[in-house]
This record gives sequence, C-alpha cells and structure tokens, in this order.
Amino acid sequence: MTTAELLDLKQDIEDAKTKASELNGQLTALKKQLKNDWDCNTIEEAETKLDEMEVSIQSIDTKIKNGLQKIDDEYNIAE
Repeated sequence: MTTAELLDLKQDIEDAKTKASELNGQLTALKKQLKNDWDCNTIEEAETKLDEMEVSIQSIDTKIKNGLQKIDDEYNIAE
C-alpha cells in the first residue's frame, strides 16, 4: 500500500468512528425519549405497549361505531 492509500484508509476509519459515535448518541437520545414518553426501557416493551394500544383503539372504535349506529337507528339519520 502506498502512503496515500494508507492516509485514505486512516481517514475512512476516522470517519467511521465519528459516524458510529453520532449514531450511538442518537440511540441514547431515542432510548431516553422512549423512556420519558412511553415509560419503556426496551423496544420489546414498546412493541408490547403498542399492541395493547392497538387493542384499546379497536375497542374504542367498535364502541364509537355501535354508538353511531344506535343514534342512527333511534333517530333515523340517513347518511
């Protein structure tokens, strides 16, 4: 390898280290946000919470649809 190639390789390594450090910082910030916003320490906890929320949303959606249908039936409201 020539000196220029070694210097290029050294620069590539330094760039990769910098990028890895930046990504590590972003990961730390995202984990902190996950904890603060959703009280989850891991992705698995967040996925479980998401599943629970989806079930809850489905339940609320069904209640709303049933309520709207009841109103429609009682008052003969046409769409």
